[in-house]
Amino acid sequence: MRRLIFLLQLVVTTISFISAHAQTAKQSTVSFGRFGNDCSSGRGVCAFNTQQTAETGTTSKSAVKTSDKTFILRVKRSVLTLQDEVRIAGKPFSDIAESDNILFQQIDAISLDQTTTVNLGFQEHLKKIPSGSYPMSIFKDYIEIIFTLTP
Repeated sequence: MRRLIFLLQLVVTTISFISAHAQTAKQSTVSFGRFGNDCSSGRGVCAFNTQQTAETGTTSKSAVKTSDKTFILRVKRSVLTLQDEVRIAGKPFSDIAESDNILFQQIDAISLDQTTTVNLGFQEHLKKIPSGSYPMSIFKDYIEIIFTLTP
């Protein structure tokens, strides 16, 4: 009987642990513009931070690890200003044709802090988003950018 009670407690504890981790999101704060003193001009990401937060329907910016070195940044379009759109795509989203192949231009390399790297689930040495072109998709309600990290 004691073994049965112990096993039931173990199962309940395990289910509680799994449920708690399944209901977390990786909410991101991101600023678009050129990396530097004021983050107010140019294209790219100039600030990026990801935290573990409770899952809610109001998460406007989130990041999800997709492989050992890549993650997708998803941003709701409703939180972007016209300036953000230009910093992201080089022009307002309304000026982009469906047939256009849009790439996100990261003008300056940016280093992620250790907390962000850990929260995204990457090894500590992968902490840099290098300058370059990254695949981007623009949907009705959100955009997605696929970043690749390097040491």
